[in-house]
Amino acid sequence: KFAMKIIKTVHAGSIFFAKNKLQYIIYCRIFQVYIIIFGGYYLSTRFGIEGMAWAIGLMMFVGVIIKYYFLQREIDISIHEIFIPPFIGVAVTFLSYSILKGVILSNNLFLIIVLKTLLVLIVYGGTLLIIEGEKLKEKARQVYSLLRS
Repeated sequence: KFAMKIIKTVHAGSIFFAKNKLQYIIYCRIFQVYIIIFGGYYLSTRFGIEGMAWAIGLMMFVGVIIKYYFLQREIDISIHEIFIPPFIGVAVTFLSYSILKGVILSNNLFLIIVLKTLLVLIVYGGTLLIIEGEKLKEKARQVYSLLRS
């Protein structure tokens, strides 16, 4: 059981490579290329650079879904372990940013970038710490013991 916990923290591509299932990575990349070419073209012509950012986000999201689909065929993995904590973190961050968007008005682009970055780090990191605190502490202990040895 401990070995499965370690395996779940490894990148999906490494697991596919170890199990000689590289075709899964190829399938994922093909879908992602289509999304970035067609979605990126369409969204960037309509919305400019923000449209391209949405296309990149969509491409990455689809890649995660496809990898999860193939990954669950190879190892025992739960959708809750992968998606729920980050989803809650992103949702809380988005809501916090939306609320503060009207409050923080500044013409200083550097200040805006710094404030947005800090907001994302604090809210997203705090949410993950609340949800996954025990797992994170255990992983930190494991890393610390490995570094000491």
